[in-house]
Amino acid sequence: MSSEKERILATLRKRPTFQAALAKIIEDGSPWVRYVTGQVADDLSIRFATCSQPKKVRHIRSQPRVHLVCGEIPPQGEGPFFQIEGEAIISTDVEEKRSIWFDRLTFFFGAPDDPNWCVLRVRPDRIRIHSLTSMETDVWVRDR
Repeated sequence: MSSEKERILATLRKRPTFQAALAKIIEDGSPWVRYVTGQVADDLSIRFATCSQPKKVRHIRSQPRVHLVCGEIPPQGEGPFFQIEGEAIISTDVEEKRSIWFDRLTFFFGAPDDPNWCVLRVRPDRIRIHSLTSMETDVWVRDR
């Protein structure tokens, strides 16, 4: 495993979930940014729970390219933060929904098999690794 990949996984797995800003271009060509709560997998894909009906899902289906910013981003933090470029996929597979389920989702969706939510999975192509303590930027790129 590359040192960049290890660094990304170590940072994003400090807690079971993490906050990220998800950006995409909507129908009229404007940027749109939303906060999401994610989980990272071994292959660096990032998954979020989301309602099945909102604009976000419609935007992803029409244009799946997205950009995420996440990591250790408080001003006093010394850990890395990441700019992630990738493609998003919508999944309604119940097993995948169960695999990311955590108790706080009950407030929004009731249960893992609730049809009113889905998984938004981002498969990163490139992750830029930044630090507030250095001007250096490392880059992880998915093998093609």
